[in-house]
Amino acid sequence: MEIDKTIFRAVFDNNGFPVGFYPSDIWPSGYPETAIEITENQLREFIENSGFRKWQDGEVVEYTPPSTPVDLIAYAANRRWEKEVGGITVNGLQVATDDRSKMMISGARVAAEADPNFVTQWKAANGSFVTIDAAAVITISDMMLAHVSNCFAIEAQVLAEIDAGTISTVEQIDAAFA
Repeated sequence: MEIDKTIFRAVFDNNGFPVGFYPSDIWPSGYPETAIEITENQLREFIENSGFRKWQDGEVVEYTPPSTPVDLIAYAANRRWEKEVGGITVNGLQVATDDRSKMMISGARVAAEADPNFVTQWKAANGSFVTIDAAAVITISDMMLAHVSNCFAIEAQVLAEIDAGTISTVEQIDAAFA
């Protein structure tokens, strides 16, 4: 049986959470009044175990922090943004839908509408390059606009349901954006 000897000093805050651990032999000028002796095994419990630990009634105990309420409105806005910039597939082409990509396709659409023979190289969301013509640019632009509009429509519906009390969890918001 291993001897569990006291070789450390520890300082804890008023809630029992560790502020510092100190080997007994190197404390420079004595211990603060709040320092207590702990064993090597107790020190290991703090260091090696996952999760939170605190000192309570002379023991190292597991601590689960209280959950923080989620701001459902902010969560819904973030889920809309994630879906909005998550990309789409148009006729087998993966198209990025981040803000820069939306701006680039809008500019290409102006050129495509001005010149029906317009052709350009386009970098797909997966990194490959494809040649697209004016009709493809307009189709991509239309699909991108529909995608973004749909994302905002979902968010508006989710916010209305949060307000009505029919959506009250992040899982329900996730399902709405699935």
